[in-house]
Amino acid sequence: MEKFNLNDFFKTQLSKSAKWAKFLAFFGFFIFGLSSLNILISIINSRSSILLVMLIIYISMLLPCYYLYQFSKKINSLIILNNLSDLESAFENLSKFFHFIGIFVLVLITLSIFQIIMMY
Repeated sequence: MEKFNLNDFFKTQLSKSAKWAKFLAFFGFFIFGLSSLNILISIINSRSSILLVMLIIYISMLLPCYYLYQFSKKINSLIILNNLSDLESAFENLSKFFHFIGIFVLVLITLSIFQIIMMY
């Protein structure tokens, strides 16, 4: 466990980032729960296959929420313990979050382009 010192500016900024990341993660978990419940009720009532696809998409969006939550948790641990491995782990989770969102956006753009092509 390698220790290092952060100045007050970095601690303040990292703490703010961790709070917002935790808020967004919990909001994502909340939206996932409500949306999944709504989709499950709709599947029971209408048995539409598109609803099943939507449920799979919502389940896949749990992963970035988890990465944000882990980032927040590790940053808070970093501020308290000044542990370099927590910093590495926090930024690894943040990197995974951005990778996932980037790939997800590329998939959405590709699907949108295919949809536009199919209209003509």
